[in-house]
Order: sequence, then structure tokens, then C-alpha cells
Amino acid sequence: MSAPQPMSYEAFVARASADPAVVGLVLKGSHAHEGMATRCSDHDLYVVLADGAATGLGALDGFRSARLDLVVVTVAEFDRLGEGERYAIARARVLLDRLRGRITRTVAAKRRLGVAEASRVA
Repeated sequence: MSAPQPMSYEAFVARASADPAVVGLVLKGSHAHEGMATRCSDHDLYVVLADGAATGLGALDGFRSARLDLVVVTVAEFDRLGEGERYAIARARVLLDRLRGRITRTVAAKRRLGVAEASRVA
């Protein structure tokens, strides 16, 4: 699959939303926060694929442009994203969740530390 450049964020979201292998879209970064984006801000987007799904969108993992940065992961990979991404995901906005709230619950869980995590971090 060719890179979406110069595809706009809106066009990519429409394209990804039409792909049944895409079960979640999660916007992070400045565009996920009201009033934080500037005219220079790009859109940082997690594209969450069904585990084992076959789609050409997987080839776009790591795509970067002035308008759009993509991270393509499976559901299992999204669930396991660790400390390095916790802050960004905790403040992210779920755009698409075809898994009856699972993507939304994963994002919400990143907003809270469990007892063991809080003790370790403290």
C-alpha cells in the first residue's frame, strides 16, 4: 500500500474507518487536547487492527508527514503499550471503537495507576 501523502488527516480517518480490519482509531498529541494544536501541529494517530487481520494499512506503521503520523498496532499490542506511551494514551481521544468499548477502556485504564504500579513509580 502506498503512503497516504499528501492525504489529509480527515481523508485518512475516512479511509481507515471504511476498512473492517481497523477496530480502533485513537488520536493523541496536541490535536487530542482542546486548544493545544497550532497551525504547525500534525495529527498523531494510533490505528488499531484486529488481531490477525489482513490489511494493507499495516504497512503504514511509522508513516510520518507534516500532517500525519501513524502508529499501526494490533489490539493485543495496543493493550500492552507501556510506560513510554502511557502519558500520551491517557490523554488521547478515541475516534473509533468497534470492540464494544474495549479500546475506550484501554485508554481509560492508562489514566490510572494500579496499586503495584503506583508503589513502583513512587
